[in-house]
Amino acid sequence: MLKKEDRQLLPLTQAQQRIWYTEVLYPNTNACILAGSLVMRGQVHLDALMRSIQLLIEGNDAFRIQLTAEHGEPKQYVKPYEYKEIGCLDFSGDRQELQAEQWLDLYNREPMELLDSELYQFVILKVNDQEMWCSLKMHHIISDGISMNLIVNQVMQTYLKLIKGASPSGDAKHSYIDYIQAEEAYEQSDRFNKDRAFWLKKFDTLPEATGLKAYNPLSVSTAAKRDRVIISDDLYSRLKSFCQEHQIGVFTFFLAAQYIYLHKVTNQRDVTIGTIYANRTTKKEKDTIGMFASTVAARISVEPDAELLSFLRAVAKEQSTILRHQKYPYNQLIQDLRQVHKSQDIQQRLFGIAMEYQPMNWLHFDNISVQIHNQFCGHEVNDFVIHIKEMMDDQHLELNVDYRTHLFEENEVQRMLQQIITIAEQLIQCPFEKIVEVSLISEEEKNTILTVFNDTWADYPRDKTIHHLFEEQVERSPDQVAVVFEDEQLTYRELNEKANRLARTLRAEGVQPDQPVGILVERSLEMIVGIFGILKAGGAYVPIDPNYPEERIRYVLEDSDTKLLLVQNHLWENAPFTGKLLDLNDSQTYCEDSSNLELAAGPNHLAYVIYTSGSTGKPKGVMVEHRSVINRLVWMQEKYPLDERDAILQKTAFTFDVSVWELFWWSMAGSTVVLLPSGGEKNPELIMDTIAQKGVSTMHFVPAMLHAFLESMEQKPSEELQQKLASLRRVFASGEALTPTHVSGFQRILTPAGQAQIINLYGPTEATVDVSYFECQADEQYAAVPIGKPISNIQLYIVQAGLEHLQPIGVAGELCIAGDGLARGYLNRPELTAEKFVDNPFAAGERMYRTGDLARWMPDGNIEYLGRIDNQVKIRGFRIELGEVEAQLLKAASVQEAVVIAREDEAGQKQLCAYFVADTEMTVGELRSTLSQELPSYMMPSYFVQLTKMPLSPNGKIDRKALPAPEGSIQTGVEYVAPRTPMEQTLISVWQSVLGTPVIGVLDSFFDLGGDSIKSIQVVSRLFQAGYKLEMKDLFTYPTVAALSPHVQLTSRVADQGEVRGGAGLTPIQHWFFEQQLAETHHFNQAVMLYREQGFDEAALRKTMNKIAEHHDALRMVYRQGESGYEAWNRGVHEGELYSLEVVDLKDTLDAAKAVEAKASDIQASIDLSEGPLMKLGLFRCAEGDHLLMAIHHLVVDGVSWRILLEDISTCYEQAVKGQTIRLPQKTDSFQTWAQQLAQ
Repeated sequence: MLKKEDRQLLPLTQAQQRIWYTEVLYPNTNACILAGSLVMRGQVHLDALMRSIQLLIEGNDAFRIQLTAEHGEPKQYVKPYEYKEIGCLDFSGDRQELQAEQWLDLYNREPMELLDSELYQFVILKVNDQEMWCSLKMHHIISDGISMNLIVNQVMQTYLKLIKGASPSGDAKHSYIDYIQAEEAYEQSDRFNKDRAFWLKKFDTLPEATGLKAYNPLSVSTAAKRDRVIISDDLYSRLKSFCQEHQIGVFTFFLAAQYIYLHKVTNQRDVTIGTIYANRTTKKEKDTIGMFASTVAARISVEPDAELLSFLRAVAKEQSTILRHQKYPYNQLIQDLRQVHKSQDIQQRLFGIAMEYQPMNWLHFDNISVQIHNQFCGHEVNDFVIHIKEMMDDQHLELNVDYRTHLFEENEVQRMLQQIITIAEQLIQCPFEKIVEVSLISEEEKNTILTVFNDTWADYPRDKTIHHLFEEQVERSPDQVAVVFEDEQLTYRELNEKANRLARTLRAEGVQPDQPVGILVERSLEMIVGIFGILKAGGAYVPIDPNYPEERIRYVLEDSDTKLLLVQNHLWENAPFTGKLLDLNDSQTYCEDSSNLELAAGPNHLAYVIYTSGSTGKPKGVMVEHRSVINRLVWMQEKYPLDERDAILQKTAFTFDVSVWELFWWSMAGSTVVLLPSGGEKNPELIMDTIAQKGVSTMHFVPAMLHAFLESMEQKPSEELQQKLASLRRVFASGEALTPTHVSGFQRILTPAGQAQIINLYGPTEATVDVSYFECQADEQYAAVPIGKPISNIQLYIVQAGLEHLQPIGVAGELCIAGDGLARGYLNRPELTAEKFVDNPFAAGERMYRTGDLARWMPDGNIEYLGRIDNQVKIRGFRIELGEVEAQLLKAASVQEAVVIAREDEAGQKQLCAYFVADTEMTVGELRSTLSQELPSYMMPSYFVQLTKMPLSPNGKIDRKALPAPEGSIQTGVEYVAPRTPMEQTLISVWQSVLGTPVIGVLDSFFDLGGDSIKSIQVVSRLFQAGYKLEMKDLFTYPTVAALSPHVQLTSRVADQGEVRGGAGLTPIQHWFFEQQLAETHHFNQAVMLYREQGFDEAALRKTMNKIAEHHDALRMVYRQGESGYEAWNRGVHEGELYSLEVVDLKDTLDAAKAVEAKASDIQASIDLSEGPLMKLGLFRCAEGDHLLMAIHHLVVDGVSWRILLEDISTCYEQAVKGQTIRLPQKTDSFQTWAQQLAQ
């Protein structure tokens, strides 16, 4: 072994520093492991292959590089070559290839030791007599993609010489260590400064689109999967021809397709993708094994009006430009940009999506064909990486995607790949089209959306009006109670007759079809009579809330050109109206005939004009026809049938369109409507009592009011809820986003009381109340509550910006509505009507309404609402969806409601301000800590304001305009706060020593004080020296002392040093092994052969192995068949043989090598899983010295284990030979404990 004092410690290259930094940020993962297999087909000579590998390791110092840490900084040193046996596993037999693949997949997922350890592992797998795999795992810090190809070439060149009897070339290979000096020279050169200037200009502003999802990359697991799609032969042939014709590489082609894809799904033009460059500019570098690869943030502007072919050429040109500046280190650029932009987020990344190209050929050597297969190791630090894998010989191309499973579902990735292929098709077929004309959607998916998701046709009485259906119901149930208000009520007959009398009065006043008639009333019987009277007269009712400001009332009356206004007598004098007034409380208003009138209005005439808020500050009147209302009501009745036993609670202001179904649904079903007194909609107690007294079965809540109601009901005894809410069956929610918190609260509090169901509805006033529905299931937990599927005779489209193209499943776009629910338009606003009600590009001759809402299709045909398109804001160059911040804030414990808005400060800079309601007092630190787990820091609100309740508009929605301005004292600023705990003092002392800053408060940001990646490593190291453990990523997630201190841990815990004995759980790879039901289980072992020319002392060796078996408890494991499968048992020290050692004297044997091979096979075959021991040794005394075989079953040992074992054996043997007491370092956690933790 190389003594510590003999090591020459060298700095890491910039490329290595990037890998080290990644390793420190994501410890105990395989994110920095490269794996590949040399697939060899033909007659392979195993001994020549193993010899070739040994010469490879001996000749290239990159294999012998090991890492260590000195004063908190990483260093590397090169160990002299030492022969070590290479493992060989035989999988020949039934299902051989599948078993080998499964074993290799699990093997590649095993992490590697980073410090003072070998950073490579070879293993050979025999698949059958004509196929062998030479598998190599290397840490990325000593290798890259080019190196893997060099390795293949060197191994095969040496192999061919050996099997031909020639001596391998003794030419010295280039040293990777030499690259350190070359890099130092580059950093002092003019070229370095030119490269730096190029990249700083390229990123003088930060990119808008770096990934598909906003999240904190450091707090999300790197666990990943690999998925793939194979390009069809036809597409591949056309793609190759296209690329040859236009002199564009396959990589450039797919990079351009990916740029267009990201542009389409993010709606951003400024797009950055990570690419990998070889960064080998000299012949020497090109022939050297080691880590040279340069990560490049390839940024480009995707202009929608650019032609596809022009864009392809622009991408190719940009790649050529980058090639000249590829040497500048990515990690150095990050540090530069942090200084320029003063933003913590660029400490993490400039891109989240990467792409690389892997051309592959079968290499033919005499009777052997060879191909390198790159393999997946189970972790990924980017959102996803696309590997373009082109098999040149087979004329075959596939796209492999490694993606973080916390971010993406498998079906999302498959859809994304298909959408990229769709773009590829259009690039080839229509190269002169503009980017704006490119669609992501395939014909098959387009057909699914148009004809399956939107298969909503249903019949309904298209020739009837609202009042006509009511009159038909009067005939069926004249004496049924129709409407109840406090102690008053009207039957269907009474209501019909009174409305008929009023209608005749209105006709006498000249009311005609489509004429707006104002009605200014409080909730009352007169309101219902007045509305039905207007409809029967042929007019369209214009509801006006008497609580509106006088100016708004006057505007509505004037804008609608109302000639006639119905009022209650107590409101008469306050009506700002100069036209004709009719008193609904005056008996003279009802002196006409009570029989039904001849129908004046038809289904295409207006039923009402409801005014909604307008972007200009003036409300706009939405004109809705009878047929649209009929379609909506008939759907509701067929989906959720009412009868004479039902009662609807009417509590929504009639100026809000949700009131429409409350006002009319019952009238066609024979049910009753119960009117809540004005103001009662804000009184949970009154609502509960009314439900109980009137037997209400159906009602509506705006989610904000539902929250208040649930909060009140939660204080009630369950017995009272069961008694008073027993009649409640359905609660519809609409008007704003329904959150998972609302749903879970409803199911916890209200559902048990009477089995009530909550249904989420969505729809704008312009499409007649609601156009989609989603039934929340009682046993479901929702991450987000969908708005559901379209109702009858409604078509929903999600389109990209140009409105010409449908967005595919999973891709956000503007939600548009078509079908029988569309309003006629805006009263007196033809320009706005033309802007919002456009021609339907998917159905000739029809109209489509643009909602301005952002949404996406889900695979099951439901739609997820994502917020308003105009709810996007740009803060410090970053585009932010306010709804996304709100959704994360709602996940914080105790937070019940949340609203995030953008406010301008005194300097005119936009700042995010979060308002929330919680059931406990919450600190800014708590909220920031919660949000930082999911959100990048640029999405962190600058202000947090806790409210006792949210301000509500008259419609029951949260009134954002009424949110109070934040006070300066609650901004998340950086006033000086001294350390308050010993841990905070320790952190500040370490920060002061690393940063050289004398005064640091607990609220100061590490990065604002000049911290960077290197300094953060020093902080972690110095804390470790002081007895504390800190994960690097925690420093990025919690960059202040106050936030960081709870995440620092003492390192004083020592594992139990006692004997481990008893049952142990199986690890995943052990489960896999037993599932194979192998006939020869002993074959699954690993062996090494040690050689000692002067021979081994048998007594010292036995003492050594006794101590090893006692110290490493896992070596005493056995595995026995139980009733439920195999079970593991850790034997005690005195429970059977610890190991076996056979001593064989071969000094006088002529063919000692053959004898050793035969005996070694016998020893390996004698391993018995159920009885043990699983460690067997053979000491072969030969003429040239002793050979020591150590065979251990792979169930209890792996590559990292061998390194530890061989070091411990060396230590023990040296002590035993000298007669010293054998001492080993303290045990770490046992295999038994580790298996238990894996199972949790």
